Amino acid sequence: MTAFEFCHLSSFSILVPLSAVGWKWTGISKKYPFLVLLLIIGAFNDLISYITITIYGQNTLNGNIYLLVEFVLFGFLFRGWPSYSNNRFHLLILSAGVLVWVGDNLIVHSLFSNNSMSRLVCYVLLVSICIDQLVSTLLNRAGLVILSDILISLAFLFHYIYRAFIESFQLYTTHLEPSYFIRLWVIDNGLNILTNLMITVAFICHRHKPTYSILSSQA
Repeated sequence: MTAFEFCHLSSFSILVPLSAVGWKWTGISKKYPFLVLLLIIGAFNDLISYITITIYGQNTLNGNIYLLVEFVLFGFLFRGWPSYSNNRFHLLILSAGVLVWVGDNLIVHSLFSNNSMSRLVCYVLLVSICIDQLVSTLLNRAGLVILSDILISLAFLFHYIYRAFIESFQLYTTHLEPSYFIRLWVIDNGLNILTNLMITVAFICHRHKPTYSILSSQA
């Protein structure tokens, strides 16, 4: 199997958590509506990317648009979760990401170019949200912890940290061999499979009745 075939095959791993959604629709759709919507849109984006790369050799247009959709939906996903930060923090994160995206994709560059700056900024902002939610969940002494919340936070934390790492190379490095970027791309797609598997496990382990944290005073 070539690197190209592996990367495109890995993109369809998003169908695995979507299958879990269909299995436990009632509980998951109520708890994670924005994540379910993100997975559905992500599946369509992966299909469009496969077609455009096969025909035109690139998917920058739909990739840039999907970045904005992904960023906004992810922000709303965590906005309803318990957090040490108030709503102003989430609003500030969302506003900053949208402004950077508009500036990079519509003013400085176009939607048809590979705009690493907006990707890097959005991924770093998403990492900060993931860390905030993970810490809030683990250290919530007064409340309850849902295992699925922890798995989802960890999955996206690893995912966006590596995405930010890749975009930093795209933005600041121009003298590396193409084979090096291919390796980074293959690792990214392998991590994408792991992310989707962790989300699937989170959906399967989702319970209507949450469990107590080991740090909870009520445990």
